[in-house]
Amino acid sequence: MPFAGVLDDKVDEALNYNTITKRVIDHVENGRFPLLEKLVADVRTICSDDARTGYARVRIDKPHALRLADSEAVALEYVADEANNIQENMS
Repeated sequence: MPFAGVLDDKVDEALNYNTITKRVIDHVENGRFPLLEKLVADVRTICSDDARTGYARVRIDKPHALRLADSEAVALEYVADEANNIQENMS
């Protein structure tokens, strides 16, 4: 259930951002990603693996990837609704 423990101030039941961050760092450091879209999808999956995640938006920029642009970026969103259906948006 998204936001479990948050309204009651129960730290042990809330989403642990430190755990998610460590998983993302490990994944990025130990992987190869020819496609930026694949990396963004993987990180979004890591962020939304925990059932307590109600919303996640992942945007990754790749500076100087394109010759005449400051950066290339891909973003994906995850939204869990009341029935635990997943809605995905890519921009």
